[in-house]
Amino acid sequence: MTQKQLCARIDHGGVPPIGILIIATTSVQATTATAAAVTVPEVRGERPVKAQQILEAAGLKGEFKSANPGAVAGSIPNRGPGGGECVVATTDPAVGAKVAPGTVVTMTSSEPGSMAHPGHPC
Repeated sequence: MTQKQLCARIDHGGVPPIGILIIATTSVQATTATAAAVTVPEVRGERPVKAQQILEAAGLKGEFKSANPGAVAGSIPNRGPGGGECVVATTDPAVGAKVAPGTVVTMTSSEPGSMAHPGHPC
């Protein structure tokens, strides 16, 4: 009896002949779910609240780190010391970096100024 005939006989409820050892094996395929990398989107020049919305839409988290000694820790900057609106100046990780979903992107902001007089930190 060939292996194919033996398997067909057993599959149809038959009993294997005496002296035939049946070894049942099960194959298990393990897979690891890994989330696809996310690209840090361009948010430089955006207002802080809009920048956070863009990051959240990409599956990331945004937080601000202020270089302004008068800023309240953890607050979202709005106006700079010169009265101008704050915009995102830098991100860490950098724009374009591939990161895991949920990564915190730390942003700094500044009050835009002219090229001759760069903006103040917010």
